[in-house]
Amino acid sequence: MLSPSGMTNRLDRLVAAGFITRRADPADRRGSLISLTRSGETVTNLAVKDVAAAENELFGRISATERLRFDRTLNKLLDQLTAAATAAGTATTR
Repeated sequence: MLSPSGMTNRLDRLVAAGFITRRADPADRRGSLISLTRSGETVTNLAVKDVAAAENELFGRISATERLRFDRTLNKLLDQLTAAATAAGTATTR
């Protein structure tokens, strides 16, 4: 979990790098509205392509059945962790 100050620090760095803009939320003065800049979109798209390529390289060596079994197992684990976090009062969203 990320603390509010930790989130602010990360957002400050993304603003400084030119990847996002931040403005006050007119509906809730406690919050901010964050948007990707064109540069942020470009970097995000490149990162997604890199992750997809790495995933294809890694999972290209197993069968579709093995991949499906792996995905189901990961989703089951995630559901169990989410349920445990909810029970502990520290739930996060997927």
